[in-house]
Amino acid sequence: MTAIDQTSVAEAVVASMQSIPEDWRPDCFPALLTAAGQVSTAQQMAVIIGMLGNGASYGADAPPTTLAFPADYALHLENGSEWYWFSANLTVDNDPKEGQVHVLGVMARNRAVTVAVEQANGWTPAQSQVVDSAATVTISAGGVSRIVRRSPNVQWSALGGQTAFETQPFLYQCGPDSYAGPNDVSGNVVPFTVVIDDGDNMNVQLTLTSDFEGENGLFLQGINGTTPAPKLGIYYSWPQLKVTGTVVVEGVTYPVSGLGWIDHQLIMYRPPEKPFPAPSPAPGWTLTQALDGWSWCQFNLANGDAFTGASFVTGTLNNNAFFEYGLYVSRTETGFTTTALMGSQTLDRFAPFLENVMMPTVWRYDVTDWNGGFQFDLTVVPGPVYPDGSFATGNLKIAGETPVTVTVLNRGPSNNQTGPCTVTIGQGYSESVGYEAPGQYLQRGLAFLGV
Repeated sequence: MTAIDQTSVAEAVVASMQSIPEDWRPDCFPALLTAAGQVSTAQQMAVIIGMLGNGASYGADAPPTTLAFPADYALHLENGSEWYWFSANLTVDNDPKEGQVHVLGVMARNRAVTVAVEQANGWTPAQSQVVDSAATVTISAGGVSRIVRRSPNVQWSALGGQTAFETQPFLYQCGPDSYAGPNDVSGNVVPFTVVIDDGDNMNVQLTLTSDFEGENGLFLQGINGTTPAPKLGIYYSWPQLKVTGTVVVEGVTYPVSGLGWIDHQLIMYRPPEKPFPAPSPAPGWTLTQALDGWSWCQFNLANGDAFTGASFVTGTLNNNAFFEYGLYVSRTETGFTTTALMGSQTLDRFAPFLENVMMPTVWRYDVTDWNGGFQFDLTVVPGPVYPDGSFATGNLKIAGETPVTVTVLNRGPSNNQTGPCTVTIGQGYSESVGYEAPGQYLQRGLAFLGV
């Protein structure tokens, strides 16, 4: 795709940002506007988008309110932030007892300009997308574990980067990295192939397949596959995927196989209507910097089922959080069904990882069927393969994706007096996002931008 003159790119970004309403702008907006006028790389733009916060959603079209497959396997370029996320918990084929390889990848696209500015400047929707591919590989062999992170890979076709967003067949590309699948007339996007090419540091070639055809292999998250305001979006997942391929890390090749998971999610901010203007703050009042993040998980269980859900951190850190969104995913002969769960989550043993961001390394979930039934009354205890799952995304924010083994205790049957507690095991990932103090990220981002 042909690059656009750098001066024209900067002018378009400035025009787009100037259209953002005052109440959508962060306090650092003047500095970001200065940086936008000088933007020359994809990663600079990614950092500007990250620091705009909710304002980055302004000027994008609203996402769909109902899902239709295979159309909604594709990327929704007119909408807000969107990503495909995958994980794989694998064993080394020639050394299954001693060798474990865990791979996590996320490819995210974000709009650099509003739809109106895009159209006014004659850009294509693809030229408006800044794409970031991040990945980690956790190796556990011979009693020693370590994490290897992919080098930064941020691409923007407007400045000459290589990206692709194809529908049939499905292709999502960020430089040398790609996620691809058939997305054929039968409604399949699996086999789903993953390529992460980071030269001598990391080379991942994996194929993920499902036992089920088309949308029978996925389940809808949120509310029938959508999320409500103020975080509008779409959300669905493929659990229990079979994974095969090779992982090359630092010159060592691992032939691997195991289980994986794919998420496709789109989120954009749309603030609720304000019936009355907010009152002015009292003299001397200042806004307290507050955390705004979550702790999420996905586990493939040995019995063919799965578990996922999240607790959220807003304001100050709460080590004993309300687990307000959860699903137990049951495997059937034709696909998957879900049962909504609620309960509590305990976080413990916080440790400083990248950029000294404190993240949990111990998780515990106590949840039950929120309808009040006794089929699911679970205690879920993950154990990290290696405690540090932290990595930096293209906008310099620090996320945590930690591979874990998991034990699930179901007390439901004993509550029905039908038998003892049942136990199953599994593997997956525990995620920590938004645990860095906003001021710390602000300082690092502005220093990177040089403003």
